[in-house]
Amino acid sequence: MENVLELNIGLLRNTDKQENRVVGIYNNLKKDFGNHDYRIADGIGDWGEERTYVARIPLHSANIELINTILEYMCIDFQQDAIAYMINGVGYMVFNPNYTGERYKFNINYFERF
Repeated sequence: MENVLELNIGLLRNTDKQENRVVGIYNNLKKDFGNHDYRIADGIGDWGEERTYVARIPLHSANIELINTILEYMCIDFQQDAIAYMINGVGYMVFNPNYTGERYKFNINYFERF
């Protein structure tokens, strides 16, 4: 059975041009997970609307611990408070280790599906 990782990475809080950020996210995910499909969506969160990088990545293994570690580093690299993701339909949140705000739970209502 193929495992599927879906994730949302907000593009609002960036210091780079959006195109550069998208290329950076794509290359980072490709390095860690391989080729994947993505699209840019108009996402929404408690803070309002936000352009969002939405990815769908087939995985050979659904190692949650490894995925969390990789996404924590991505939170740091891309100045994200958190990244929302799903594996095989189950939702998770991973937070930037430096984030001190509220650690909210995954909410499917704010998650853009591929």
